[in-house]
Amino acid sequence: MLISKKRIRVIKTVIIGFNILLFFIIALILIWFGKIRFEWSDELILKYKYEKNKSKLKRILVLGDSQLEKWPMRHCLYKDMERFCKKNDIGYVNAAHYGFGPIEYKDRLEYIAPDYKPNLIILFYYIGNDLTDIMLRDDQVPKKPTYNVVYIEGKSETQKKRKKRRSTFNWDYFKNKGIDSIVFEYARHNALNPHILIMSIWQPDYLFDNNSVFSIDSKYAWYKILQKFEDMLTFAEQINSEFCIVAIPSTVQVDSSHYDFYRKIAFNVSNELMYSNEPQKLLNDFASASAIKYLDLLPHFKNYSNTSELYFENDDHLSTAGHKLAFKLVKEEILTWFLDKNENYRRNERENNFYKNYTNWAIRYTMEGIKKDSNWFELVKKKAESKSISVDSMLFLDARYVVENLDSTKTLHN
Repeated sequence: MLISKKRIRVIKTVIIGFNILLFFIIALILIWFGKIRFEWSDELILKYKYEKNKSKLKRILVLGDSQLEKWPMRHCLYKDMERFCKKNDIGYVNAAHYGFGPIEYKDRLEYIAPDYKPNLIILFYYIGNDLTDIMLRDDQVPKKPTYNVVYIEGKSETQKKRKKRRSTFNWDYFKNKGIDSIVFEYARHNALNPHILIMSIWQPDYLFDNNSVFSIDSKYAWYKILQKFEDMLTFAEQINSEFCIVAIPSTVQVDSSHYDFYRKIAFNVSNELMYSNEPQKLLNDFASASAIKYLDLLPHFKNYSNTSELYFENDDHLSTAGHKLAFKLVKEEILTWFLDKNENYRRNERENNFYKNYTNWAIRYTMEGIKKDSNWFELVKKKAESKSISVDSMLFLDARYVVENLDSTKTLHN
């Protein structure tokens, strides 16, 4: 039986139309799951997800650095918290971004929260580098995201631009700076963040500053950090939101599995870092006085059966095992509590201006610094004897002099 030309044209048109439709359906699926990405599609998807999360009765806002980004593995804090929120009909906006620190956490909160109105703000503080992020920056101006964290953020930097910035790294300068040649090649071929090479040459005591808070500069940086956290807490209270802090430990606090790696990069390392928990104690003091929930992951990480599995090799980011353990604890201590929290729940009132009084804070830690500096302490004792006053009184006077002559916009050594 012969088919008319008209019918053939109709059949061809239907086949072509079906293939075009199939193509667009597949393309949309790939775009939705991030396999194909365009700036316009990212913004549309972010807008849809943001508005959907904003409409939920209960809403969570997450603040953090690269530890809280969406990692390309099945289990990470970002994805596991997102699954929990979807399952329990909770709005979830994650504003974490690589390179962020306390300055950006405060900036993102003040930018996103007035529109999103979260009921719970979870701040993930990374012990490994959040302190030096404050201490080593002169301008203290917030860095803006290089990609859209949430829809309301605006235009992002393209992958092409980020790749160009990375290619401008001055490799020749670092080639003969005492860094292990194998590690250097790892960084050169993107198996290691090359900016850690800069830090090792610029600040060899980087690990001690962050994990031990041993220098006067680092103690002053802690004052500025906790002052920002208090500002964030005040902001959270104004929008009637709960504020929680989770402390992610540095790998050097958990075990010595990365010590050799850090030595190869030329950082100063010693076993005393494994017994350092001063940042966690300071956060605990702040949380207790502020009547907020605080989760310290360090003791749980130390008790894990194989601690070397918790972080990537030659990297201080959490591995799958680290993310799974962290999420388990966050779920038990914070997410479940938030899910079950009564609408009429009111937390205890906090002390007013806990870390606003800079003088008392700085004098306390400057006095401790003087005691640890044997040469300085000997001078203090001699001055106390010459003035016929107690050593403690002279210690206080010396510390107060340092504090009162400090330009609060700079670190102590500048």
